[in-house]
Amino acid sequence: PSTESVWKGPRRRSLNRYIRDNKLPDLVAAQRHFRSLAELNPGYADGYMMLAYTLAENRQERDAIDMYDRAIKLLQETGPSDDKRLHEAKFMRACSLLRRYRWDDAVEAVKGFRELVDELEKQTAGKPPDKEKEKLDSWRQNLYLLARCHAEIGHCFGHLIVFLPKDRALSDFQRADLAEL
Repeated sequence: PSTESVWKGPRRRSLNRYIRDNKLPDLVAAQRHFRSLAELNPGYADGYMMLAYTLAENRQERDAIDMYDRAIKLLQETGPSDDKRLHEAKFMRACSLLRRYRWDDAVEAVKGFRELVDELEKQTAGKPPDKEKEKLDSWRQNLYLLARCHAEIGHCFGHLIVFLPKDRALSDFQRADLAEL
């Protein structure tokens, strides 16, 4: 089947029902459908993105991160035309890392958000585009995502503070990570 025909129908309805009603059976159904979409169309980045979203919603962060990685790889192969989706995938991957609630993952999330900040700062440097509405909209979206990345970096540091030992000295890897960050 084509990507379009696989995308429509019960797959989308299950996710819409979950978003509306927040019921686990709808999420599991959407997850199953998007998994089949990814299997049927291994070159379709949006299939991996939607599967990753449903996995993350179901607290399966490690699997979600793997799916975001696949989507990122596919989107990088398509070039700059998919920058917006690539940025979204990188942002969501870093969010999933943070939700694993582990020191190493929070450190990796900070690095992921900072990498995205560097990319977005290059794309939003200087004056906004004057004439083309599409370019101005893209510039504004990038600026908004840039602000969200900075906020999430702060969120990551909040997690790292919570992870610090209260009754003993910092470990060598914590010292090294903090110095690097």
